[in-house]
Amino acid sequence: MMAKTHALFGVAAGSLLVGTADPFCLGVAAVASQLPDADTSKSIIGRILFPISRLLEKRFPHRTLTHSFLATMLIAAIAWPLRWHSPQLWKAALWGYFFGWFADAFTRAGVAAFYPLTSARLVIPANPRLRMQTGSKAEYIVILLLIGVLAASLHLNTKGGLMRTLTMALGRSESLVKLYQAEGARRRVIADIQGRFAASNVPLHGSYDVIEASGENLIVRAVGEKDGVLYLAGHAQECASCQILIERVKGALGAAVTTVTRELRFEDRKIGDVLDSLRADGAEIRISGEIILDDADLLSWPISLQRFNPVTVSGASTKTLKLQAATPADLERAADYFGRGQLLVREVRDVR
Repeated sequence: MMAKTHALFGVAAGSLLVGTADPFCLGVAAVASQLPDADTSKSIIGRILFPISRLLEKRFPHRTLTHSFLATMLIAAIAWPLRWHSPQLWKAALWGYFFGWFADAFTRAGVAAFYPLTSARLVIPANPRLRMQTGSKAEYIVILLLIGVLAASLHLNTKGGLMRTLTMALGRSESLVKLYQAEGARRRVIADIQGRFAASNVPLHGSYDVIEASGENLIVRAVGEKDGVLYLAGHAQECASCQILIERVKGALGAAVTTVTRELRFEDRKIGDVLDSLRADGAEIRISGEIILDDADLLSWPISLQRFNPVTVSGASTKTLKLQAATPADLERAADYFGRGQLLVREVRDVR
């Protein structure tokens, strides 16, 4: 079979059996799928590993030792240290290697799968007329089928988020928006951001908790700072109001959380009493919505250009407070005023 067919066999099998869509794992499977053909210096991997392939070529006929269960066990043992770093990588390497040589069992000559027993070759199917020839139309049909299997596997392994995986590999913020929308109610979502602060143009590279999605942008806070400053983060060409301009971002899932969302409507209530009803022990409270205050001409809110403002104010005597990802503490200035509002309150608790 051709090298690309081996690679597709390894990647499709690795994705399906390991249950991953991680590009690095699939890359390991693709590389491992080429290794069985290191027993010939004419193959692509044989030319890359020429001194080794030449030694193997002199001692072992093609599709014998390296195309066997024995070699697969040796590879499993050699790659065993990968399990300490990532069990998925080890499995991807193992399945990639196995299916790299197992694919040759469907060719006319088959493989010596039970080496050192060379008299018995594994050839599938039994009818010689149905066996594949390298570069034939049948092989290209197999390639199309493998692409279909790989696409289906990636779709399943990303819970329908194949495009999310692709955009995440490109470092786009919208991939994290989709990840947050899919998983944010159950897990912390961590953004590893490379970029710069918009106001000062100072470079940054750090980890941030995703607090909320805002369109295709992210409201974030530095990891570990529960009462820390919020920032709106997005790509420079698409977010004129962002405080963090993203050049590249990667996402990861953090600790498990429970999230309860409730809607709150009130008329002519003291805002301090509303805030008291919102506070919950051990929960991080985030409030979005709108509050209208009458006779609040003396009320004002500080605005910063270097951080995200969860409360914005408009109006003269009657003031409208627009809230996004605000906390009860953000509203303390309005505690003595009466007003009406419609709020969406989100309570997030860490699972212990």
